[in-house]
Amino acid sequence: MAKRGRWEIADKSNDSLKNQLANIDKTTLGHTKPQNQAETPESVSRQKIIETLKKYPINQVILHAKEYDDRGKLTFESDLDNRLFVEILENFNNKNTKKDNLSGVYAKNAVFHIIPKGGTEKDLNKKTQKGQPLYEQKDGVTIIADVGNTWIEYEENDKNKIIKLDHHGEGARTPTSASQQIYELLKEAKLIKENQKWLEDLVEFVTDLDNLSYVKEKKDKGEWTEEYFTKTWPRSLRAIAGKIPFEVLKEWFKSGKAKELMDGPFTDEELNGDFGNTSWVIGTKMIEKEDGSKEEIPIKKTIRDVCEEQAQKAQETNEGLKNCIEYANACGLNMRDTRVGDIIYFNYFAMNTDEGKVTNKVWIPEGMAFMGTNALGYDTFVTLNKQNKIFGINSNHPNMKNVAEDFKKEIPGTQDLRGTFIFPSKDSDKRKDWGDKMILTLIDPKITKKAKMLTILDKKSAAVKPITKEDVKMNDIEVPVTEDVKDTKENIKENPNEQIGNIEDEIEKLRKRIQERMGSIEVENEKLNKLKENDRVIQDKLEEVNKKLEKLN
Repeated sequence: MAKRGRWEIADKSNDSLKNQLANIDKTTLGHTKPQNQAETPESVSRQKIIETLKKYPINQVILHAKEYDDRGKLTFESDLDNRLFVEILENFNNKNTKKDNLSGVYAKNAVFHIIPKGGTEKDLNKKTQKGQPLYEQKDGVTIIADVGNTWIEYEENDKNKIIKLDHHGEGARTPTSASQQIYELLKEAKLIKENQKWLEDLVEFVTDLDNLSYVKEKKDKGEWTEEYFTKTWPRSLRAIAGKIPFEVLKEWFKSGKAKELMDGPFTDEELNGDFGNTSWVIGTKMIEKEDGSKEEIPIKKTIRDVCEEQAQKAQETNEGLKNCIEYANACGLNMRDTRVGDIIYFNYFAMNTDEGKVTNKVWIPEGMAFMGTNALGYDTFVTLNKQNKIFGINSNHPNMKNVAEDFKKEIPGTQDLRGTFIFPSKDSDKRKDWGDKMILTLIDPKITKKAKMLTILDKKSAAVKPITKEDVKMNDIEVPVTEDVKDTKENIKENPNEQIGNIEDEIEKLRKRIQERMGSIEVENEKLNKLKENDRVIQDKLEEVNKKLEKLN
């Protein structure tokens, strides 16, 4: 296996994959009729994959990247599913006959590629800014793992045999993972080197973690609560498994320690002892020594550090979701008992700080929202990012299929991932029309039926503060004349003095808020003046230095 490009993007390419696949004979799900009643498209694909794995070495493996870095390049930070997939493919494969020799598994000069998460093999056709192919293509056997939005598929032509092992296809199915798929296929092919219980347990654990199956199981038992999510979960194996070195996790399963660590919580004694101090290097930094020289030293992280980070993220998630609930109530959105149960809605709005002087964007850490939603007793998490033109509906509710069908009719290309997550295609032609009212009404018309003027409660004083278009991207919800408004008009007629008094109170509150804002502006102006003064002093000193330099010259 060539080291070059293993976890990096190759910068050269042969023929594009698009041309290579031009005359493909597909035996994928939904493309091939079963040869007899006993066969299905998937069973045909599985059998051809098994035959290919037995007969041929692998020329290239394609995995997904986590994100783009600040230079616009993909970074490889493998999740557990990817990492275990590679481990099984390489180290538990009978074709690997010698230690550290993968010549039986991979063809000469084989490469790894990474493509964006949620991408497909079409991403392999991308070019650099200079028009050169971004990826070096390889003829022969290609495995595309854990990416592509498909299930198990097999495609073949004169030059290529393409194996797709993914678990992000359409509709609900029994939870699986790329690592479970390759494990089962190698086992069927009699290529698994070891058939040990600990390896099966690890595969099951990763599948459970990747699909968040354990969250549903614990919620059904009444165990997945707000307290468990914020206090117990951060100190459990499930919370730290994807954040620690894979070799450590593997050793825990081999030794049996994983069972006792599974649900936690780790005790203070454990976290402050040898277990919590287990460390690994995550990078390096330069420090200046006493003699003025510089030295590069390792940056380390411990299990205790990871637990503290996860606890902080769980708490931030919990607070952010509660803000979402408060926001929805202030806007008059009916999020209870909808077609997908009780909903928490997040559209990147802003809330006042406790001082009421500035607004803060509500923050929900990545990958935590659905766990937190369930912990608060809700069923579904819905998000809308208008700036990036992305929406998502995450739920285990049985009615997700019907909601997905409605979205597909209104927004062609909408995808129903595993029956638990609805999101748009990258090239949807209706992106420009997306808004809160459209998305929420498609889920259930009752949600926006009595939507009020867009306001949000101040976290400290509970005073109602209007949200501007800049603060909250929810300006397209109409304000219907509800019965509440009609009743208010009648009350003003019947009790004018009382209503005028209430209005005066609101005006006074508004006046105080304006005074607070003006005070804040004055403080900022003082800071600005100080900066200007500092800048003037610096300029004077620079002039003195320049004059001295001129004299020296």
